[in-house]
Amino acid sequence: MISVVLTMITQTATAAWSPPVQAEWRGDGSAINAHIVSNGKQIPMDGVTALTVLLSSDDGSLRVSPFIAATRGIAFEVIDQSGKMVAPREPIAISPPAPPIDRSKLTAATVDRPLKVTIGERASNLFPKPGKYRVRAIIRLLSVAVAPATYKHLRTNYVVVEVAD
Repeated sequence: MISVVLTMITQTATAAWSPPVQAEWRGDGSAINAHIVSNGKQIPMDGVTALTVLLSSDDGSLRVSPFIAATRGIAFEVIDQSGKMVAPREPIAISPPAPPIDRSKLTAATVDRPLKVTIGERASNLFPKPGKYRVRAIIRLLSVAVAPATYKHLRTNYVVVEVAD
């Protein structure tokens, strides 16, 4: 219970936290690419976001858990027009960490076939009020293929999202 309260407090001051998701990659992970795209349409505050996170690797070595989602492995950083990081109106409910899965069930992500994660969260779970915001995804990966376990944090480009009343 205390950890849930601490997580919610942390979300008000920084980008929302999300537990890492199982993945594997070769080397230091510098060949991994992370991007976010938007459909460019205005969304109502009571509507649903239309964002897609794309993961790929130049060397074809990235494999990611199919459990990756907006609340598991992906968090968001939202910046207002003045450049200040803002907290959502209603903090997003964080999923518990995904169970470990067999390596053969990880999804390959290459340049030719990137892994596409559709983000369909309520606007109020990402934004505080109507306005124009810059959003980027923060991806947290965990590889247990080597000992000790290795973490990789990726930050995408920013996209502009306009939220209406």
